[in-house]
Amino acid sequence: MLILSQIGFAMERRKPYIVAALLLAALTLTLRISLQNGEKRIREDADRAFKTAVERHYTERIERFRYADNLALSPDVERYATVPPFDRKIKNYTLRTPKGKMVYTFRDSLSETKAKRLLNEYILAGTNPVNPDKLNALFREQLALLKIDGKTGTVYRSGKAKRCSRDSLPPSSAYFTPLYTLDITGEIKAQAWVDYGFHTVWRHVDSTFYWFLLLVAAGVTGYLYVCRMRRRERPVRGIAIDLDKQELLVNGVQCAIPKLDLALLDLLLEREGECVAREEIKQRFWEKDENADEKIDTHIKMLRKILRDFPEHRIVTVRGRGYYLVTGGSDTRKAAARPGHGG
Repeated sequence: MLILSQIGFAMERRKPYIVAALLLAALTLTLRISLQNGEKRIREDADRAFKTAVERHYTERIERFRYADNLALSPDVERYATVPPFDRKIKNYTLRTPKGKMVYTFRDSLSETKAKRLLNEYILAGTNPVNPDKLNALFREQLALLKIDGKTGTVYRSGKAKRCSRDSLPPSSAYFTPLYTLDITGEIKAQAWVDYGFHTVWRHVDSTFYWFLLLVAAGVTGYLYVCRMRRRERPVRGIAIDLDKQELLVNGVQCAIPKLDLALLDLLLEREGECVAREEIKQRFWEKDENADEKIDTHIKMLRKILRDFPEHRIVTVRGRGYYLVTGGSDTRKAAARPGHGG
């Protein structure tokens, strides 16, 4: 039983540290998951931003194409690029040129709008190809709207030829978007990269982390409040004496007591567990009083009456010697070892 009691006491003392360690571990795990989700969201947003930049760049180039003199192109090819598409799905697209007819077949049926854009990118590659610097500027604009900061760059591939934006080369930490196919032949591709920092990741942290942080803060506040209330509710043990205010508190309860009795009890409390001789009491309180012995007995009796409602605190008589005070925190076995004591 003693061993179990010691284990229970040790666990009770370590309980706050165990709770704090568990909360810290849970908070760390939640932060890690939230940061991972944040990075995933950033990359998804970067992909969408680049797609939007590619679409805007295409729109700008096709508009210039429509109002420019494209002398290098045949009227048939120019007409393909400028005629609006129908609202339908197609399986193949036929392009007639002075050199002959080319038929492009898609793996799956596409809307004519998307198919026409793929065809137009093929036509534009010869007259108004993708400008990597302009595409990068449009990409940065879209990233700014999504609160993604950092260095960026774009890459344009046409067959074996490769062109990059004027920005610095991408570091190893940069994220690359997928390589998007732009034209109907599959030879023209574009890609972007962004090297975002930790502050961008922090801005995209999953809201779950903030909710969990709020719950932890509320839980810690509640735990501290409960501990504080328990300490308040816990019964106060012991004797407290304030001679200046003439106050006596026993187990937190204020007791009425005469001034001389309070001083006598204070003497016994100073020497708690040790015998205070009757002669010492006489010298301090009734040095020249012939009735000192009777007065000592009277005041000791009064003190016992005051402590009667608090059985863990008592005054023990050592016959022929004097008195000592036993409180709830005293070792009562010392009293039992003294010969000739009584109550």
